[in-house]
Amino acid sequence: GYGGETSSVSMSSLTATLDPVLDIFADVIRNPAFREADFRRLQQQSVEAVRQSFVQPNRIASIVGSAKTWGEAHPYGRVVTPELVAAVTPADVRGFHQRWFGADNAATGLRRRERRRRPPRSSARPRRRSIWSTGPARCSR
Repeated sequence: GYGGETSSVSMSSLTATLDPVLDIFADVIRNPAFREADFRRLQQQSVEAVRQSFVQPNRIASIVGSAKTWGEAHPYGRVVTPELVAAVTPADVRGFHQRWFGADNAATGLRRRERRRRPPRSSARPRRRSIWSTGPARCSR
């Protein structure tokens, strides 16, 4: 994913395949292909998304508010137009990646999720209720 100042890359894997998946993940981050056909397809999608955003009232308000708050010369005040997106080249993206994507400018995290197996519920054991549950919901009119 990406935002105004951030990019993120994520993956998930089973424990049994974690090592090879991490190898592929690291290769994709360090050595992206930037294939021309993929670049053009994503660029066209971005151009259309920007074009469509100009008819949405919330987006229009955000553009005007940012320009007034930050000024049009500030990166936060600039308006991203379809023409601006269309002018980006694969070389621009490669240069951006080389400059900003590296170990000195990244944060990594790892989250492990385990599913615990619960013992089968005994019919002799009463079922617990949530502390929030007080019985059937009642509606007064």
